[in-house]
Amino acid sequence: MHHRVMLIEADLRSKTQAFQDKKNTLNQIIKKEGGNLLTRDLTDVLKKPVVDDSDFVYSDFLTTAVAVVPKSSVENWENNYEEWNDYIVPGTSKRFQVDLKDGYFLYRVILFKNSLEEFSNYCKAHQKITIREFNYDPQESLRNESKKNILKTETDQMTKSILDLCKKYFSDLYSAYIHLKVLRLLIDSVLRFGVKEKIFTCCVRPNDGKDRKIHAALTKIFAEPGNMQMYGTKEEIDDTEDFFPYACVHISIP
Repeated sequence: MHHRVMLIEADLRSKTQAFQDKKNTLNQIIKKEGGNLLTRDLTDVLKKPVVDDSDFVYSDFLTTAVAVVPKSSVENWENNYEEWNDYIVPGTSKRFQVDLKDGYFLYRVILFKNSLEEFSNYCKAHQKITIREFNYDPQESLRNESKKNILKTETDQMTKSILDLCKKYFSDLYSAYIHLKVLRLLIDSVLRFGVKEKIFTCCVRPNDGKDRKIHAALTKIFAEPGNMQMYGTKEEIDDTEDFFPYACVHISIP
């Protein structure tokens, strides 16, 4: 019995850990999709039809920066961004039509690669504008969505599988539990009353809080005349265990 319980515990622990790992990976993906433009994954924001391939320029010398501009700084950005660095390509600011209603707007600007860090630091320190690291890949969003859908399917399947397994294991273990209870009942009855040809066995399920009334009624039926005071719960007879004129075991029903 103990060996069987250990095997079941190890199997369930292994399967639930594998499930939790996949669930954590899925939650991380979902978490990246939330939040405002300062923290969320821009891959699922800057995708078609919001952007076009021509919006992003990457070459040996040029790169595209994505700026997260607070609503209060939009006018400042549109009128002055070219003055914040000598290596910005004039006229390359473009606002993406992203409606996230979180008080921020997304812009792109094209500039020389070697000035990106300087431009980013200036925007953060002096303009309260954040330049996000982002490399446009038109297929990345599709890959992310596919990965998320696969993880959702797998976690749903694993949830059902683990629930079915728990039901099976519970049935097996509860049957073994009842077997042990009946075995103990038999041993207790033999030790107290000896081997009898006729044994009356029954299951009683009292209503909540009616246990003592059931024991009292059964004691009146089975107690020897004049020995009623010998029997009762451990509190009633001031002993370490309950003592009744019959053998009984308590069974927990989930």
